[in-house]
Amino acid sequence: MKRFVLILGTIFALGLPVVAQTLTTLHSFSGIDGAYPYNDLVEGPGNSLWGTTNTGGPDDRGTIFRINRELKTLFTFDDLTGIYPEGGLSKAQDGSFYGTTVYGGTPSQGCRDGCGTVFRINPLGTFTSLYSFNYLNGPAPYGLIQGQDGLFYGVTSSGGRFGFGSVYQFSPTEGLKTLYAFNGTDGSTPFDRLVQTANGDLYGTTYYGGDFNEGTIFRIRAGEFAQVHSFQGADGANSSARLFQASNGLLYGTTQSGGTANLGTVFRVNPAGAVTVIHSFAFTDGANPQAGVIQGQDGFLYGTTPQGGLGCGTIYRLGLNGGLSTRYTFTCGLDGKIPLAPLIQTADGTFYGVTNQGGAFDQGTVFKFKQ
Repeated sequence: MKRFVLILGTIFALGLPVVAQTLTTLHSFSGIDGAYPYNDLVEGPGNSLWGTTNTGGPDDRGTIFRINRELKTLFTFDDLTGIYPEGGLSKAQDGSFYGTTVYGGTPSQGCRDGCGTVFRINPLGTFTSLYSFNYLNGPAPYGLIQGQDGLFYGVTSSGGRFGFGSVYQFSPTEGLKTLYAFNGTDGSTPFDRLVQTANGDLYGTTYYGGDFNEGTIFRIRAGEFAQVHSFQGADGANSSARLFQASNGLLYGTTQSGGTANLGTVFRVNPAGAVTVIHSFAFTDGANPQAGVIQGQDGFLYGTTPQGGLGCGTIYRLGLNGGLSTRYTFTCGLDGKIPLAPLIQTADGTFYGVTNQGGAFDQGTVFKFKQ
């Protein structure tokens, strides 16, 4: 399960600015149709949105859902097909959606309940289990991306040769190949998907490890691993989010802690690996971002924080060089609370996302947001 810093205490909202209500709750999860979504939505055929919930369903192992005018549960996980699909879905070139589960699959040594799985679900809703992890190649996989070569790439948050996680390559026909095993000093516990830049390099972040044990940025280029940056408090700490390559060619990301108030940062990385903090959160504008950023059609970066604002999270916008503004403050009620996932933006300019909790049953929501 992803590590998330919760701020405890009573939050007094006096004086906090609240942006006008521009958010619509599309669905409140009830448990039987899924609960506690962790990751972002993906566009599917016919203007549909696809996603996963971390738990819920008949066996409380998580679900895959599709939402258009109403939500439909397409698949419910069990111990053999996988447990807790926290990594979300990724749409592949063949039109199908691929994903991972943190646990479940074939039991193996070191993983009594299974080390996690890779699965595929096609646009018709047909589900296929593709691979079960073992402890040597790394339990607890978090999401997949399809590379420019057509192969899939991902990370595991633990296990591997040294027990600190791994980077792997996967082919539905040829199986899994470990590309790198973290040893702690070069990073530990990666929690989200990789990103592939225009030149073919793969980048990712780790939550722990590095020179100060506060996480790292790493790169794989032509199969060779390099530690790009070690976080150290002031420039952020404990990143659990994927990086994003913006239109200026630079990479952007977030950390859950560190920065001026130790409530997390938004940062950018240049080709030389230098990190620049473009925003430090101060709670009134958000806190402890677990999700990364995306670039909107207007050129600004958009993201979510699970804490801050009124205490239940925010949606924010900032420029490529900084200048953050809060676009929406969650009220902790029917609109949801604790958004842990990145946003997506559709062609008509509307943003969509999920909250991990809140809604009518306090088990999370799907929402749309338009400025």
